[in-house]
Amino acid sequence: VTGRVTDPEGAPLAGAVVQPWSRDGETGRHGSAGSCRSGPDGTFRTGLLPPGPTVLLVHAPPPWRGLYQEGLPIFLFDFPGPPHVFDVPAEGEVRRDVRLSRGSGSVEGRVVDGAGDPVAGASVGIMFGEGYFGGGGIPGKTGPDGLFLVEAVAPGRRLRAWAGLSGAGSGTSAPFDLAEGGTVEGIPVVLLPHPPLTGRVVRSDGAPLRGAALYVVPDAGQGLTSWMEIDRLTPLPVLPDGSFVVEIATGGHCAIAATAEGCTPATSGPIEGGSGDLRIVLQPEAPLRGRVLDGEGAPVAGALVFAERTGAQAAGSEAGEAMAASDAGNADFEGPGVGHPPVLTGPEGEFSLGGLPAGPVRLHVRREGSVVVDAVAGGPPVEIRLPLFAPVAGRVLGTDGSPATGRVQVEVRIGEDGPWWTAPAAEDGSFTSIPLAPSTTYRVRASREDAEGFDVAYLRDVRAGTRDLELRLPSMAVLLVRVLDEEGRELPFEVLALAEEAAPGDPYGRILMAPAPGGGGMRIRADATLSYRIGAGGRTTGYLPHMLEGTHRPGGPPLEIRLQRGAVLAGTLRNARGDPLAGGTVRAEIPGIPSDLLPQCHSDDDGRFRLTGVPPGPVRLRTWSPERKGLLEAGTFTAPADGLDLRLE
Repeated sequence: VTGRVTDPEGAPLAGAVVQPWSRDGETGRHGSAGSCRSGPDGTFRTGLLPPGPTVLLVHAPPPWRGLYQEGLPIFLFDFPGPPHVFDVPAEGEVRRDVRLSRGSGSVEGRVVDGAGDPVAGASVGIMFGEGYFGGGGIPGKTGPDGLFLVEAVAPGRRLRAWAGLSGAGSGTSAPFDLAEGGTVEGIPVVLLPHPPLTGRVVRSDGAPLRGAALYVVPDAGQGLTSWMEIDRLTPLPVLPDGSFVVEIATGGHCAIAATAEGCTPATSGPIEGGSGDLRIVLQPEAPLRGRVLDGEGAPVAGALVFAERTGAQAAGSEAGEAMAASDAGNADFEGPGVGHPPVLTGPEGEFSLGGLPAGPVRLHVRREGSVVVDAVAGGPPVEIRLPLFAPVAGRVLGTDGSPATGRVQVEVRIGEDGPWWTAPAAEDGSFTSIPLAPSTTYRVRASREDAEGFDVAYLRDVRAGTRDLELRLPSMAVLLVRVLDEEGRELPFEVLALAEEAAPGDPYGRILMAPAPGGGGMRIRADATLSYRIGAGGRTTGYLPHMLEGTHRPGGPPLEIRLQRGAVLAGTLRNARGDPLAGGTVRAEIPGIPSDLLPQCHSDDDGRFRLTGVPPGPVRLRTWSPERKGLLEAGTFTAPADGLDLRLE
């Protein structure tokens, strides 16, 4: 997923954390992968994502803590609905721009200790629900009297104020609601000391594990979601008997990861600060080795390889990761929670992954292309073929063959509406896309904008790796057209310009243009090398559709189209059962008139229709309904007429 993060004024926002969250269609669970940060111009590009429903969570960097995504909390309790959710395809690229909003509410209150005395210097923030920070708000600290003010808070229900001070403990307020732009006052927060986290790290047979490393992520309301979180932390000591005591300075929810040489890492879900007698079980690791080759069998050096657990492994460690507490208050957890840190292939394409559980895993390999394969940790070495992804390249030229000048943009798209890559062409008209998958064809589009509009050129069915594309922007000129009624008054109707000799798919082969406000006719920007048939009227205008005689080239003298009022055919449209049909279409077929101008209308809730702008005399009618796809013959009727009864047989 690519896109751009901007602030409320539309300026680029650098350093914002973009987290894609996806939902598994089988289990209904959702998790994060492919997180990234926005660059200096606000643009971002995530890692590879699984296909399916996805939502982007964006954390604004300091000093922008008062920014939030309108209508979307920073952390999810349940998967949201449209418009925040979009579908990620199995391959390709999706563009999603994110514009952040500014919170307008404020929360005031006081932080005290267990004796009721004010606490100065405590950190204060706003949470959604039970331990999830987000939704804007500029965190601050309490003054000498324990008072605090958090501004730029997003509106919401069941918000809580949180406060914490190292050595003094932490606490949260009772839930409260905040309206848009509102203020909530007098929120009390009591700090209470919290006991440390205690427990043991053991092997799968229950024996103490020497040399283990422990990592604690504070304020992890969703648990660990990425090895990036662990990589930023300092390991905490574990005693020779596997026991540990960890002070949690801020309290609240945290998450734990434990690692040891020769073992599979274990990660937890959210844990309450002060939980005791935790038992962390590390399973023996099963190595996974292999090589990455390109499509021709040559080794691929520097490819990124990482593994994630399959659905079976995820289900196998559900009970441990849930950390259901027993009556005694202790809990076990085991199994990999966030996959394996990535490695790079060596000069011969070789790689070796450790810390994996024995059994099936899913390998991701990326290097100017990507592939996902199933493998078995502890099994024989694997050989992975990386598809030969390749860019498309070429030049954008003018009609004389010289490089196109001006603001030239190039777009490479999968199909007509699929994901796309876009970038400006160089000064010499050249362009090179990102590496593209070889499994499909692409549409390449070049456009140039000036004061008159856009010049556009297309190439279809382009294969990845094509290097010598030439897109020639057409020579453009203007068709001046006025539409008048029988008395010479100007009519605000669309005009159709149809070039029958244009190639299939030519963007200037068929132009249907609405008039500009204020009258004065229309300036239709068209290909100067093509001749056009010009027409107007019909559709729902009440006037007979009319095409001018002959063809006309752009740049010629102004044209006038004079329209006459047509006759009316009215009646009721029914389905095959004889019931009135709402939302059906009735269209008149007139020889020599393109489909864009044929008179048509829609039936109302009672099935009644009124078709205007038809020629007097015999008129052939066709019908269409949402129930029956495609146009159906309705018969020939003499206009004008009322009380017709059309039935879709």
